[in-house]
Amino acid sequence: MKVFLGLGANLNRPQHQMEGALVRLGAPRAVSSLYRTAPVGGPSGQPDYFNAAIALLWDRSPFTLLRLIHDIEADFGRKRSVRFGPRTLDIDILAISGLSIDSRELQVPHPRARERAFVLVPLADVDAKLAATFGYDGHCPAEVVKTAPFDASNGTWIADNGASTSTGAMGE
Repeated sequence: MKVFLGLGANLNRPQHQMEGALVRLGAPRAVSSLYRTAPVGGPSGQPDYFNAAIALLWDRSPFTLLRLIHDIEADFGRKRSVRFGPRTLDIDILAISGLSIDSRELQVPHPRARERAFVLVPLADVDAKLAATFGYDGHCPAEVVKTAPFDASNGTWIADNGASTSTGAMGE
């Protein structure tokens, strides 16, 4: 089945952590550009987030994927102590082709995806039709800033046109 994930981070080295997650998740079918956004909710004073979306093929249970995601997040230092707080890595299951899940552990499609431009804009890079089903109209709001396209040949996001992902938030 085709799975769509959202990735985000705003602590330590966000790009590094997100690229590490790609390696752990296996070969993605598609990867969005990297976007920078201000934090939504949570404590004030957080650094900006870096966000992306990916599509991959998955042949096991969605709950097995969720466990893998939680393991990857933990391996990159994720602490679940503050709701909408800063994090080293956040991976959300946005949608799974042909499936709807509403359990205590997992809700698919993601229940708040349609409210979040930082999810919809990268998702549109990966699958514009899916993003439209979440209500995305193709408009990229000013608060969602594309910082780097994905270079599939080396599995990293590479800044172009003078854009830089090496800020204090990146820690590089």
